[in-house]
Amino acid sequence: MKKYTALLLALLLLFFSAFNGVWAYDKEANLLMVDIISNNEIKTVENGIENRILLTEDNDFRKVQVLDENGCLETQFIYDKNNKTMYSSITNDFINLDSDVTLNVMGQCTPGSSVTSLASISYSEIISIAGQYLSYATLSALIIAKVGAISIEISPKVYEATKALLGIYGAQSTSYLQSHGINYKAIGNCRYNHRAQMYVYAYSVEDYSTY
Repeated sequence: MKKYTALLLALLLLFFSAFNGVWAYDKEANLLMVDIISNNEIKTVENGIENRILLTEDNDFRKVQVLDENGCLETQFIYDKNNKTMYSSITNDFINLDSDVTLNVMGQCTPGSSVTSLASISYSEIISIAGQYLSYATLSALIIAKVGAISIEISPKVYEATKALLGIYGAQSTSYLQSHGINYKAIGNCRYNHRAQMYVYAYSVEDYSTY
């Protein structure tokens, strides 16, 4: 009975994802879900823990906030576009970024179109900004703060690989951590989001490489 219930749940999640902008994965009962709420807000769920991620942006700053299920602030990243620095409430420090990339996500896109971008983040950046022990929400918030894409989903494979790589290389020298890291391959497909009532690029990070 449990087997058929799990199958039914998976089919229902797949069905609703086509209409509501929801991605869900079940990896050994570790449910990861991303739900696009609007063009500046998503919801993530990991092991039953719900977070809201909010993006606000102007010409000078990009701010990403992670809220708990009660709406209380857990984590905040602020990217200074002029100085190329990132403030992290986790480390309470400003970090110089090794590279900068912004994905095309705001405004209208042409239905059926797609774009591909690489977001390179060094091990030093990940640890200095988000800490060595990542949650799905903090990794999502870091990538959103780095690239400016709120409608972004990180696959369980990439999430687990990131944690494993930090475990392997996290104790290396500062120079090593600054010169090595992860290339996240983001593929954006233009989709109509019913909540946002507009076509937006929904990005999926399904693959990665190291450098």
